[in-house]
Amino acid sequence: MLGGLMLYGGNSWNGPRDDAARIIDVFRNSGAGGSLMVGIGRPQALYVLYPHEGREVLCLGAVLPYYEFRHPDWLDDEAWRALLGSDPCPAPPEWTKPIRASKPLERP
Repeated sequence: MLGGLMLYGGNSWNGPRDDAARIIDVFRNSGAGGSLMVGIGRPQALYVLYPHEGREVLCLGAVLPYYEFRHPDWLDDEAWRALLGSDPCPAPPEWTKPIRASKPLERP
């Protein structure tokens, strides 16, 4: 399902590409210590309870998480994907907290 959302064809589940994460600098000031970076991360599951005819329907989709942060160096997409897999990874902005899960979901 996620492969289709990312416009991958064939057996993308068998050899998925890790190319969804993208980054761009929206402001650069070398005198102030770097760049303001804005990016999207790897796809994550999105669960929504949708009201329909007096009942709730559980819908499943995907979302690309949003990030904005200051960084001392300019990052390209490859460096951003490496940073996403490192510790510590930049946290999503605080203003997205109300729409993010506070803990990982468990299978029912």
